[in-house]
Amino acid sequence: MASLLIKVRRCIHTLVGSPLGKAVLTFILTTFAISILSWGLVNLYAFMCAEFSWNGAIRAIFTLGSPTCMFINFIQFELAKHYTLFWGAAAVSFVGWALHT
Repeated sequence: MASLLIKVRRCIHTLVGSPLGKAVLTFILTTFAISILSWGLVNLYAFMCAEFSWNGAIRAIFTLGSPTCMFINFIQFELAKHYTLFWGAAAVSFVGWALHT
């Protein structure tokens, strides 16, 4: 088991040592961070502002225009826009890299 961990650690160090490996690792970590943050904001919005019940439907009448709910919704929307742009930039970068090599 220890030798497997050592092999995995060496593989990661080799991958991170190359410029392409750093770019791929940065992309993966950023993608996970954005998606986890977006998931959290959607759940927070659903919990605080739009409950899935009849009580939530009535409560939404009063909380829909609240600054807190609008702020959470705005941040989540902007995060989703940046996520789309991030994937587009990754695709363009990959095409440029593929054409260059």
